[in-house]
Amino acid sequence: MTSTFKIFISDPHVIFREGIRKIVSQSPELVFAGESGNTDLLNEDLKKVKPDLLIIYTIPFESAIGIAGSVKHEFPELKIALLTVSIKGPELFAAYNQGIDGIIHKAIDEKELMTALLQIKRGIPYYSQEILPYILKAHSGRSGNPGIEDADLTEKELSVLKYICKGYSNSGISELMKLRPRSVEGIKSRMIEKARVPNTLNLVLYALKNKIVSISEL
Repeated sequence: MTSTFKIFISDPHVIFREGIRKIVSQSPELVFAGESGNTDLLNEDLKKVKPDLLIIYTIPFESAIGIAGSVKHEFPELKIALLTVSIKGPELFAAYNQGIDGIIHKAIDEKELMTALLQIKRGIPYYSQEILPYILKAHSGRSGNPGIEDADLTEKELSVLKYICKGYSNSGISELMKLRPRSVEGIKSRMIEKARVPNTLNLVLYALKNKIVSISEL
């Protein structure tokens, strides 16, 4: 049985909240858990509803980042996605560095929003296609990540990496590739070391940057 994923949205625009409600209702995996027009009583709302994902839109975007940090401190297991009308700017990279689970452009269509919500549900951060190029460029410029040739990943490592990007767990990958879960974890650790990135999220970004996988495959 597929587990449901409860979503709460804080956005001042009623019509946008209604749109989210409509889109969420189309998937048996998603549940619209509640909404608010501002963040004044957000923590109290979250305590009552206990959602799995909080979507926030405020102006300026920096305020959303601050609110997300405060909420995450009180609800560490809660996933958070931020809505934005920007496609570039240091504040987007600041949100990425904070570990935000999604940065979603408000101009996306229903199909992409559904993709974003289901991907976040699977535990993979989502960045809209309008925003991702800027984040990848900023990430590359600050971290000095090598190219795929320098990482020298084996065929087995590349296969595991593709499954990671698609949201498979270690146990899921082990079943598909006939490997022990401990072996999958070891392969993941070696790839992180080879790619010189700090964690799995950055490994996924690395795979996108080096065209090991594309957005359409996720």
